Amino acid sequence: MIKYCLSSRQEKSFLEMADEIYVNYRDKSQILDLVTDYPKATIILEIPLGQSDFTIKEALNYKTLTKEKIIFMLNDITLITPFIVNKIPYFLTYRARSFYELNALKDLGVQYAYIDAPAFFNMPAVQELGVPIRLTPQKANNTLLQHKDGVCGTWVRPEDIEYYDPCTIDLYMELPDKEQSLYNIYAVEQKWDGELGLIVEDLNYLGNNRLIGDQYITRRLTCGQSCQQNGRCRLCYTLLDLANPQKLREYRDEKSMTNET
Repeated sequence: MIKYCLSSRQEKSFLEMADEIYVNYRDKSQILDLVTDYPKATIILEIPLGQSDFTIKEALNYKTLTKEKIIFMLNDITLITPFIVNKIPYFLTYRARSFYELNALKDLGVQYAYIDAPAFFNMPAVQELGVPIRLTPQKANNTLLQHKDGVCGTWVRPEDIEYYDPCTIDLYMELPDKEQSLYNIYAVEQKWDGELGLIVEDLNYLGNNRLIGDQYITRRLTCGQSCQQNGRCRLCYTLLDLANPQKLREYRDEKSMTNET
């Protein structure tokens, strides 16, 4: 089953649809109210790197006060030992890129694992491993490294979300209005007819999502991101080019001129 995580800063009517509610550490005073107002949702509290006033006693108190309806998102891997010892549910913001790393996270008993490429492009094997996965489908790039574009990145079209079941989708954004729009596109309508770059951050490549064929997803699920290893696969670029009306017009004009000569 696919679950959706939304930001605590959203309005009440919107949060009622959340499976999980993300809480920034500076907003932690909201937690007890959130648990009362949204009893079906799990609280995700992020502990930022270098948060000096955070203690494991505080985590234990929240575990008790929320009736164990809280999971801690840790940015610092050095914090995990007391969480393991005290049986407090947690996961890391670190994104696993290989099955070696995914198995390490599994052994550490994380509640979730974020994945990045190339593991992202072997989804059936990831799901078979049995570690609950979190995805941010609206982001093409989840690292600090810059790319010319995000065409070969770890983004997911709304139409293809079902292929990543089960997983938890993180949709919380800095801009509340955009977060609501993304929820409607990914969770409610599960469809997008416009430019893919308008909903996917760092894609930086034109292509109308409505014109992309269904064969796209079946290849991406198991391709292993071979394009980055040998450069022979150009499927993602080809399909986006075929979904770009301007490039199609240029192709037709070029072909027409060739035929005339």
